[in-house]
Amino acid sequence: MIREVDLNEISDGKKYTSNDMVKVGCEECNGCSACCEGMGNSILVDPLDAFLLCKNLGVSMQQLLMDKLELNVVDGIVLPNIKMQEDTDACGFLNKEGRCSIHNFRTGFCRLFPLARVYEADGFYYIHQVHECKKEGKTKEKVKKWLAVANIKTYEQFVTDWHSYLKSLQEQAAKCQDEKQLKNMSLFLLQKFYLTPYDYNAEDDEQSGVYIIAQGSCGANVSWMIMSDGRLVIYGTGAMQFMMRSGVAPWSAYADKITSVEVVAGVESIADNAF
Repeated sequence: MIREVDLNEISDGKKYTSNDMVKVGCEECNGCSACCEGMGNSILVDPLDAFLLCKNLGVSMQQLLMDKLELNVVDGIVLPNIKMQEDTDACGFLNKEGRCSIHNFRTGFCRLFPLARVYEADGFYYIHQVHECKKEGKTKEKVKKWLAVANIKTYEQFVTDWHSYLKSLQEQAAKCQDEKQLKNMSLFLLQKFYLTPYDYNAEDDEQSGVYIIAQGSCGANVSWMIMSDGRLVIYGTGAMQFMMRSGVAPWSAYADKITSVEVVAGVESIADNAF
């Protein structure tokens, strides 16, 4: 979600890394659930969030979308978010005691709050949104302890890759004048990253999942991405087109990581020397 704000107005002006200490400790909220109420459609759910929710609750993404989650357009692309319940205007995962029923596998947005990320060309840094949490007497905690993820470096790489992918998709959406093509872009994203169940080994780390290694464009409305499971996925609408000076495809630098190729319906032709 793109936000244009003055960082000096919403933060303490500091840039944090996962190893820095920040004043966010709140004694496990101690009965407060203010940040779980009245959030509108702002609590976005990424593919890792969806995977962990489905895995730990024993339900499908389709089932979650019937009650606890909903779909909304975010910067031109349809994405899922946690739904505020109509009768309480609160998160549907909040129990009767005002406690989070999914705390151990809560979404990345919830783990982060009241921190936020500011993205740069090669990654991001954390900021502390000092006006978001009203609780008094907060204590200092290390950022990575606050996030409470199993492998912080792997998680941060996933966050960076997912943001980069969404940004490129949203830039394409902003230029697109074809409503059918816009719909297909969102349908592809939802089907590929949310609705299709991930294969996993129950003994794997809780934070495991498939993530994007690299991505780019290979036509006016065609893109490519290489997944950590070895798939080269080509998607979009129309013909694949790219300048191949010396006959090199844009994904050639990752050839040793590719084990299969998946061309999604909508791509009409493949460029010469693509593979």
